[in-house]
Amino acid sequence: MESLEAIGSLIAGVVLRFGIPVGVTALAVWLLKLLDRRWQEEAQSEDLIQVTVKNPGCWDVKNCSDEMKANCEAFQNQDVPCWQLFRGPDGMLRENCLDCDVFHRAPIPLAT
Repeated sequence: MESLEAIGSLIAGVVLRFGIPVGVTALAVWLLKLLDRRWQEEAQSEDLIQVTVKNPGCWDVKNCSDEMKANCEAFQNQDVPCWQLFRGPDGMLRENCLDCDVFHRAPIPLAT
C-alpha cells in the first residue's frame, strides 16, 4: 500500500511540476493562434480606404499649347507627377522643379 501511495505522490508531483505549465503554455498558444486568425480575417475583410491623389497637370498650370503637350513627356505619362519623370540620373530633383508652383501645389501623398 505504501508503494501505491509513493507512486501516486510521484505521479501527482510530475503532473504538478510539468503537466500544469505545459497545459498553461498550450492554452496560451491556442488562444494566441485564435487571436491571430481573428486579426487576419479582420484585415482581409476591412474595406481599406484607398486614397488616390490626382496628379496636378503642369500643362494646365503653365497653360501649355497643344503642340507643347504633344511633345511633353509629363503629358504623355499623366499618372506620374512631372517632377518624378524629370529626376536627374542621381535621383535628385531638378532645381527648376523645386521652385515650380506645380510641385508646391501638389498634395502630400499619404504613407501606406
